[in-house]
Amino acid sequence: MPASGRVSPTASQIPIFDGHNDLAIHFLRARPAWSLDSHDLSVRLAGQTDIPRWRAGGVGGALVTVASDRATGDRDHFSRLLVSLDWFDALVRRYPAEVVPARSVADLRAARRSGRIALMPAIEGGYQLNRSLDNLRVAYARGVRSMTIVYDHHDTIGDGAMVLEQSRAVAATSSGGLSPFGRAVVAEMNRLGMLVDLSHAAESTARQALELSRAPVIFSHSGSRVLADTPRNLSDETLRALAANGGIVMVPLAPYLTTTAHWRWWASGEARFAALQTAHPGNNVAVERGMAEWDAANPQHAVTLAHVADQIEHVARVAGYDHVGIGTDFDGMGSHVIPDLADTTRLPALFAELARRGWSTTQLDSLAGGNFERVLARVEAIAG
Repeated sequence: MPASGRVSPTASQIPIFDGHNDLAIHFLRARPAWSLDSHDLSVRLAGQTDIPRWRAGGVGGALVTVASDRATGDRDHFSRLLVSLDWFDALVRRYPAEVVPARSVADLRAARRSGRIALMPAIEGGYQLNRSLDNLRVAYARGVRSMTIVYDHHDTIGDGAMVLEQSRAVAATSSGGLSPFGRAVVAEMNRLGMLVDLSHAAESTARQALELSRAPVIFSHSGSRVLADTPRNLSDETLRALAANGGIVMVPLAPYLTTTAHWRWWASGEARFAALQTAHPGNNVAVERGMAEWDAANPQHAVTLAHVADQIEHVARVAGYDHVGIGTDFDGMGSHVIPDLADTTRLPALFAELARRGWSTTQLDSLAGGNFERVLARVEAIAG
């Protein structure tokens, strides 16, 4: 039983720490105010996450993404990133009995003792620093403790996985991995005590960052490429390098990152959508009609909770049970969800499946949050 006296609904003894939650998307769409009045986190929201569902799912903390509302090709991202940090601050102030901002392992543990949910802001995409280490330091001072250094497209920090069609439209020249500025970013994040997040990075970028970083890194929402052959996932070679670094892979619940069959279906659909937009610029009706025809002719491949459990077990076998966690990607996967893991309330079923497969309480505790806390503690110890 957790120290707060709450009985965990999962098979683990400690709450789940979610490595990647995109609930900010709903508030961003309420621009310009990022309205907290129209989106009440204390009741059921339209997406996959809210406070009641965090409670029901056994979640005790999360890295919550913050981001500029500007398109990736625009220049001034950092000022808009600060607006999203203002939203995060207002969010945690609004629900003081339920959530608490966290900046350290000590904060995570204090939140657990008090029975509150610890939220940490995390930048998704280092391009939002506007190529400034000073801006990185400002973000750290505002409470940011994690940053996805590259978001899919090539940028001034390094090369992205280049999965999304929009990435091809804005991609800079390849750096062959990390750029010189990217190397400076990783070094400064180590010095500050920030988690270097390598999800969405190209494998070349990830491997160079793993070699360079003095501290353990995270992949906040990535899985195994053996089971889902997408550039967003990791080869076994990279999983072993991650284990040597001491970091953690936080397995997502997005279907297109779970099986190769679904990834190929999803990628084909994305390509068809992009082609329709090019063929019918500004004509949403024609695009929607074309996608409806494509969907009817190409039914999606089923992905289940068991497939996610397979992903977790593969990472654990290759990298080790000390190097795996959960990074749901909830509210960031659009309408493409796994039916029996459709929202946060379904997380206990995933842990029950792993327990059925023979995972011990110690292993489940490590998966739930113990591994993340160990990594963050080591990052804090190396800082300075």
